[in-house]
Amino acid sequence: MLKMKAAALLPLALGAIALLAGKALLIGKIALLLASIIGLKKLLSQQKTVTYEIVSHPHHTSSHEHHGHDSFGAGGGDIGGGYGGGGHGGWGRSADPSAAHDLAYNAYAPATDNKQ
Repeated sequence: MLKMKAAALLPLALGAIALLAGKALLIGKIALLLASIIGLKKLLSQQKTVTYEIVSHPHHTSSHEHHGHDSFGAGGGDIGGGYGGGGHGGWGRSADPSAAHDLAYNAYAPATDNKQ
């Protein structure tokens, strides 16, 4: 009895799956058609469009005096020739190499040996 019930419901289940697959295929074809129409319309149109992208940059302030040269200069008095242009604008490199190490590893605690 159970096999007959399963045999009767199997075509209904397969029909439902086929219906869902058919709807998905139809929606996909409609989307492809619309994308093709929009693409051809843009390709064949004579009007040129210009798009703009707005990019936000962080604003840096400096407590140093500005001596009339660009703060992003390639030279300057900072060690290593960084972006500082003499240390102006907060972009200069530190003269103490251990300061970078201390800053980078300040949050790490030293390893302790818990063997007793």
